[in-house]
Amino acid sequence: MKIENIETEEGLKLVTELKKGSPIRVFRIFRKNKFVFNEDWHLHPEGHEYYCILKGKAKILIEDKEIILKEGEMLHVLPGEKHTFLEVLEAPYDSIVFRQEFTKNDRVGNL
Repeated sequence: MKIENIETEEGLKLVTELKKGSPIRVFRIFRKNKFVFNEDWHLHPEGHEYYCILKGKAKILIEDKEIILKEGEMLHVLPGEKHTFLEVLEAPYDSIVFRQEFTKNDRVGNL
């Protein structure tokens, strides 16, 4: 058993990996205020990504579709779907992101 520290701090924080280089990584995104991200368009050729919204509201773009996620919702981004996390629309914002990475650095950016 292992208890992970997911303390509240601003920004993106890697919470845990099963082990170094494992295919499952867990992140926490927390923002006290509304915020626009400068994340590039990217995709994961093999991996799945899940955004679980605990509090607040956010805008994510997938391909040519704008997705508004709110508290209690979860988004599943499929392998190969071009996406970007655009902005926090309602704060405080708190979410957990689960990323499945079958290959090292399963992220193709600047698309």
